Amino acid sequence: SFAPSKAKVWDLGTGELIRTLEGHEDDVLGVCVDDTRVVTVCWDSTARIWELETGILLKVLRGHSDHVCGVCIVAPFVLTAASDKTARVWHLNTGAALRTLHGHEDSVKAVCGSD
Repeated sequence: SFAPSKAKVWDLGTGELIRTLEGHEDDVLGVCVDDTRVVTVCWDSTARIWELETGILLKVLRGHSDHVCGVCIVAPFVLTAASDKTARVWHLNTGAALRTLHGHEDSVKAVCGSD
């Protein structure tokens, strides 16, 4: 769930709030979760990788020049979509920027991938 600059992690079985992830500088626009990590994207033009179990911030992904609105984990990669008309590919474990996908004529709102 979303709140300005925060993302909340819930137990879907019980409806219990497990933790709040804080650290973005503006509204969180998207979230993707795998077995061990949470990736959030934000108006602050960043994506952030968190450890699911503890809520510890692991990496801040910087490189987009406008707000980031879509995210997808396709291990070992993170895909992000942004209003800067690009999608980016990052390494999930290192946070390294691997590729920028250019060619869109307007904002990229979502990304999706598969193994």
